[in-house]
Amino acid sequence: MTIIVTQINKFGIVLGSDSNISNDRTVIKEDKKIFEIRKLKSALCTAGSYSVNGTILSEWLLNFISGNESKYSTLKEFTELLSKTLEDEMNPEEKKALSITHIAGYQGNHPEMWCISNTRLQDNGQYGEGENNFHYSEDLWNNAREKNKLETGFNISNGLNYQLYINGFISGRVAFHVARKFIDNYFSLMWQASDYKFRPPQNIEEHKIIVELYIDLIDRIFQLSNYEPKIIGGKTQTFVINNPTLP
Repeated sequence: MTIIVTQINKFGIVLGSDSNISNDRTVIKEDKKIFEIRKLKSALCTAGSYSVNGTILSEWLLNFISGNESKYSTLKEFTELLSKTLEDEMNPEEKKALSITHIAGYQGNHPEMWCISNTRLQDNGQYGEGENNFHYSEDLWNNAREKNKLETGFNISNGLNYQLYINGFISGRVAFHVARKFIDNYFSLMWQASDYKFRPPQNIEEHKIIVELYIDLIDRIFQLSNYEPKIIGGKTQTFVINNPTLP
């Protein structure tokens, strides 16, 4: 498993992840977990099984993205194709290890965040068993936009004005949510302190700093743990997608 984060804000999208690749016994190496989809000016990040029918994901995904460019022209088409291919080509052991993928970018002038998975989040916060079939959904534009009033929220000037999606190893997800609660409160207090010159992010690169901070912190808490192997860790990876409607 791992931890993957997708943050959407008015300046664009930031994808983040750790880089440790591990099995039940050890950290094998560090490797890519974020992949650019150049044709769509978008990207994906992935957690869970790190192979497809025995081919490591850093090789398999690069070949899939470049080798199927004629078969997709939208984020939805890419998501449908990837979901079906993972379902057809992953072997039973790989599916048992679970697979979760975030795919984020802009469709026209609005952002979308798709999620592909072969597991489902349970009421107790755990993931269910890895299923043979994969499912997918668009969780931002057709779901969170109206419920969370994103257009208004993205323009709040004195707070953390973004939408966030987190998946991965359950202990890492819990640690992330606990850390976020305290750190967001700290940021809010500092940004409202008129005696100082601290302020919220004002561009996409400054939003990337926030994502890196969260993931770096989860890396450190795993170093101060009895988890063996250190499932989450290694160099923090990020990828930025600029809002195409901004100059």
